[in-house]
Amino acid sequence: MLWGLLSRRRRLFILMLLLVLVGVMLMFSLRGQLPKTYPILEAQSETLVVPCEISSVLDEKACAIILKIREPELAGNYTLTHIRVYYTISGSRGGNYTVYAIIWNGTTPIIGKGFTYLLEENPRYEIAAIYPDRFMADGYRTELANINLTETKNVSVIFLTNSYFDSFNVDKVILTYESSRTYPALTYIDPDVAKMATIYHVALNFVAPLPLIACIYAKYYSRNISHKDLLILSIIGVSLRLLIAPFTGHSFDIEFWKAAAREYYEAGTIHLESWPTMPLYLYLLLFSYSFYALLKFLGFQDPYFLAHPTGMVEAIFIKLPFILADAASFYFIVKILGRERAEGKHVFYGSLYFFNPLIIYLSSAWGMYDTLALSFLLGGLYFFFVKREFQAATILFILSGLTKPFGFTGYALLIASTIFKKEYKQLIRALVIGISATLLTFIPFILLGGIHALFTHFVGRITHTTTQLPSWQGLAYFRQGLPLYPWSYLALITLILLWYTCTAGRKRMTILNVSVAMALLFFLHYLCYHIVYTQHLSWVVPFLIIIAYLKRKATLAPYTLLYSLAPIIFCMSGTTIGYFAVGKPYYYTPLLNVGAAAYSLTAIIALGFYYLFFGSKTDDRVGRVFASETIKITVIYVTIYFITYYCSINILFHLYYVILFAWFIVICIALRVATNKMRVWW
Repeated sequence: MLWGLLSRRRRLFILMLLLVLVGVMLMFSLRGQLPKTYPILEAQSETLVVPCEISSVLDEKACAIILKIREPELAGNYTLTHIRVYYTISGSRGGNYTVYAIIWNGTTPIIGKGFTYLLEENPRYEIAAIYPDRFMADGYRTELANINLTETKNVSVIFLTNSYFDSFNVDKVILTYESSRTYPALTYIDPDVAKMATIYHVALNFVAPLPLIACIYAKYYSRNISHKDLLILSIIGVSLRLLIAPFTGHSFDIEFWKAAAREYYEAGTIHLESWPTMPLYLYLLLFSYSFYALLKFLGFQDPYFLAHPTGMVEAIFIKLPFILADAASFYFIVKILGRERAEGKHVFYGSLYFFNPLIIYLSSAWGMYDTLALSFLLGGLYFFFVKREFQAATILFILSGLTKPFGFTGYALLIASTIFKKEYKQLIRALVIGISATLLTFIPFILLGGIHALFTHFVGRITHTTTQLPSWQGLAYFRQGLPLYPWSYLALITLILLWYTCTAGRKRMTILNVSVAMALLFFLHYLCYHIVYTQHLSWVVPFLIIIAYLKRKATLAPYTLLYSLAPIIFCMSGTTIGYFAVGKPYYYTPLLNVGAAAYSLTAIIALGFYYLFFGSKTDDRVGRVFASETIKITVIYVTIYFITYYCSINILFHLYYVILFAWFIVICIALRVATNKMRVWW
């Protein structure tokens, strides 16, 4: 009786609260209760020094260190998958070293490769890890040509430097095993099955969303819609992602999420020394995984697909926070554009995000948490500008930043707004909420041993104090042109942020001003920062969509959609086309050139500045504008891609900067003329 008197919003809130309570109860009650399929043990080791054979180097200097590991006794069918070495090391400043692991399968060495680290003269504490997707049968033989591999039985870790080591001391070695698991590189996969899996992924991720967007435009653009229509579209978007999630994944990243969750629910502890992100996602992962842990506790047997490191249902629960975050972002964008009144055009622009191939790629295929941070950020903007609920906006901005640091940009703009408006009570309230939420989030994380990971992956990268060299660099690495040193990058970003917030503060801070500021910051980040991964390139997408609608820039809408395809090609050039579908590299083609993909992506990002400031202002005939701009942007991208591709494989490679710059200037001029002509013609 009482339930029927409640409003729909209150009933939904109560149901969500009950779901959260159930998840939290499962998190604590199932901790350490699942069967041990993922044992983590400490092992003994013995150090063997390989002296340098170069006459200019003293004999006592070591050019390689072999760490022989004695595996602990373990009953059952287990495969050694992770090796973590905790050690102190010093050597020739300016040199670097790479970590390898060798596991013998009979007479065949299975060799894995870890990261590369910088050497320093003063001893430095490090944690080196080798993950299962980095092991290959007889792999990396040429890199270890000077090492006598017969000395490495049974399990060994090799530290190989291009200079020399001065000191080396092992603290401990942690081995992780997994039951009934083979290394992805050693997993046999039928070529026909791999081909069908790749086609399935490409069809659902890249082909299916485009006609869905076209149907939404045709059906909804010119009419009002109801909450039921929004719900139907949300179900379609979530269902599309759920069809992709169990059959895809980025093996390297998914392995992190799986390792943390399984260790917690099987052993009751977590080793966070190599946790690669902020702490909030760890808590959300354990919450989402708790429902899967309940299924396992009840005896559910989860099948594996091809070479993927997780079970199919397990992959769904790991990715579920990202998938639901996409639906929430769709809702927030529609409400931001419509100011609580949803019309067809608002839904169309929201669908450019919800059915964007890059967003689907990250959340449901990859299993990456950037879209989760975006959801919190968009929610903060919705509550700040539309609902005018300061506390809710503050909390969501903080949650966004605690998921990924770029989310703190919303919190910074909120602080700037209170200062410009001289609302000092609100300023104090925002600071108290921010500091309290940050401390509450970080204290358990630090107590669990995550401080090393936090320093390595965030603080060290920004301040250039980390010794770990990333295996995949950003766009600035390929161009080698704009300011790369982090302090000059930070100075540039800070100056632009201060200038724009001051300008916007005088006029009145609006959702449009904030969106333009966000777009400028993220574009400059992509062009200037020294480490830009594919997932970072999604940050700008929702803000370009908001700008396209609020400034009536119809030409910016198709750019937003086509821009998203360039990062995917950039990613595939380094991982192969079928990596996400198969679980290991599959179907490499020489046409996917990393350099060409990086240069053409850089040009597309630069083209974004053109559409941001010079795109035509029209809200009529969106379909025709969409078609014409799609053709132009595709021609630009393909042309630049193949120009840089042929320059990179011929003797004209040193001219690519001149060619790229000149070609881009010509295209900008031609685009401006063509846009005016086509607008007059139509």
